[in-house]
Amino acid sequence: MNSRKLFRILVLLSLILTVMSGICDFIFPNEIVEKLFTYSFELQSIDIEVSLLDVGLLVLMLVLLLVALIGLLLFKNWGRIAFILCGVVGFPIIMMNGPYIASGLSSVLYDLSNISSGVILATMYLSPISEEFNI
Repeated sequence: MNSRKLFRILVLLSLILTVMSGICDFIFPNEIVEKLFTYSFELQSIDIEVSLLDVGLLVLMLVLLLVALIGLLLFKNWGRIAFILCGVVGFPIIMMNGPYIASGLSSVLYDLSNISSGVILATMYLSPISEEFNI
């Protein structure tokens, strides 16, 4: 298997792991996680406001991520830049959101997604993959 194909598989695997980490708690419900969700909502005020800024940042991140993944799959240089921007823009957003509740399976899938993103980040600047972006 050539390096282009392996890189594309890695990019798609990262996307699949991210999606699965977000939906696995709905597919495999966990009683403890549901009780923690209920308890956290009881601690918060009733009026949970979602500001226009929150929605805008979420949409911006989703669009930037899709553009980055498409660019990486097509081996475009702007895809590498967009992928790095996802991390730069994403870290402050994650810090502003505060704590989150997830099952063990969801956390493992999310961590594997982050690991694969790190591998993508490293390999897109190392040869032979980096040479594919210069074409």
